[in-house]
Amino acid sequence: MNSQPIKILLTSADRAMLRRTSEFLVACGFEVQDAVSESQAQRAMLGFSPDILLVDSALERSIHLLQNRTTNLRDDESTPFAFLFVEDRSADEVLEALTCGADDILPKPVCFTEMLVRIRAAVRFLEMEHRLTQRVGRISSTGLGKTGLFIRTLEKSIHQANTEKHPLSVSLLELDHFDSLQIELGNTHSANLYQQLIQWISARLPSNSQLFQLQNKNLGILLNETSQDAAYQWMETLRHDLENHPFSTNDQQVVVTLSAGIASLEASSTSFDQLLDVATGRLQFAQRSGRNIVIYEKNIEAETLADSKLVSPETLFEGTKAADIMRPCTMTVLAEEKLGPVIHKMRAAHTLVIPVVDTTYKLQGVLIDDPTVDIDYENQQQVAERLQTDYPKQTIQARFDELIQYFAEHDEPWIVIHENESPVGVVLRNDLALLSEPIDRSLYSNNQQNEDPARFFAVTEPTGTI
Repeated sequence: MNSQPIKILLTSADRAMLRRTSEFLVACGFEVQDAVSESQAQRAMLGFSPDILLVDSALERSIHLLQNRTTNLRDDESTPFAFLFVEDRSADEVLEALTCGADDILPKPVCFTEMLVRIRAAVRFLEMEHRLTQRVGRISSTGLGKTGLFIRTLEKSIHQANTEKHPLSVSLLELDHFDSLQIELGNTHSANLYQQLIQWISARLPSNSQLFQLQNKNLGILLNETSQDAAYQWMETLRHDLENHPFSTNDQQVVVTLSAGIASLEASSTSFDQLLDVATGRLQFAQRSGRNIVIYEKNIEAETLADSKLVSPETLFEGTKAADIMRPCTMTVLAEEKLGPVIHKMRAAHTLVIPVVDTTYKLQGVLIDDPTVDIDYENQQQVAERLQTDYPKQTIQARFDELIQYFAEHDEPWIVIHENESPVGVVLRNDLALLSEPIDRSLYSNNQQNEDPARFFAVTEPTGTI
């Protein structure tokens, strides 16, 4: 499979901001095109087909660009997700930006950490929108609607609920470890078990509710005219009854449990994507909490959400310090030692930086190893000849966003971490990237319908090595 990086069109009349932001995004593995005017951006849309559009509100005709960003797209292309950079983050400014066509806003001056997290969320939205809307029709083996029908029905139900002022709830549920049951029982018997489960759940559906089969045999339940509390009570009863109801297949009794996340129109949002995002987050919370549980607004509030990252994705790396991600120094060498043997020891210990001291153990500088350069391990050159005294550094307490900001503003592939004026480790530009896998637009392209959306992450691996 050929990797297809996420395409970003960045538009601003501020050339310094354009250059710094573009360099950072390219370093993070995105494919970026720049435009300094609305007309340039419109032309770029035609040939570049961006996934993400970043627009500076200070750009002349920025609102026109937002409102007409589909003009030059082919019929088979999705509308790019649009961010608007704004000076003022007040409620009025945000409302105006969203009203004028922006999907989200980013405050100026730009915080690169926040921008990466927001782009991550946008990519997940694009992936979900593409996958769910392309699945239409019905599944012959169960008779349930697919996720495309689920989305269309949900959109209509939301409109009707808003018009008639009645509640609406959505439950996304997973049959716990059903993939393991498929392996254990075999395809024929697991299909029979799944059919029994669908019939069992369908027979217990409340009136004015519908059951849909989503990806990977997950299920979606649309509960019309049902408050979140009532939806929870029904789902909890269903969960309890299911775990106490063994099913017969292949001459054995099989017990199945479920995990579910519930979102309600009255408590969440008026758009289907936001409603599903809340329900999906709560389903994931249930999965991480040991499964066989139903999660909704009230019982999730009873947990400590500060660390769950479900509500505030922009705080994804909050609290991460240089000490958490640095590669520690594991040895110290004298300046007069021979370079070849020292480099050999460093590579054997997977150490990239070590402090260099004199005979009184006073710090002289650091020795940085470049693994891409061949070194003769018999080299009799002294370490002092390769000593570096002027090198980029940060303290061990440096925040994650400060490291991101540094690499955005400087070309160095690494930075030495100090504690009490002494080097204790190193952070590579790639270290930040390797916290996750690259964002890959092929995950939501037409020929990759079965990829797991959990593969989308916030930070991507930049090109280049130390």
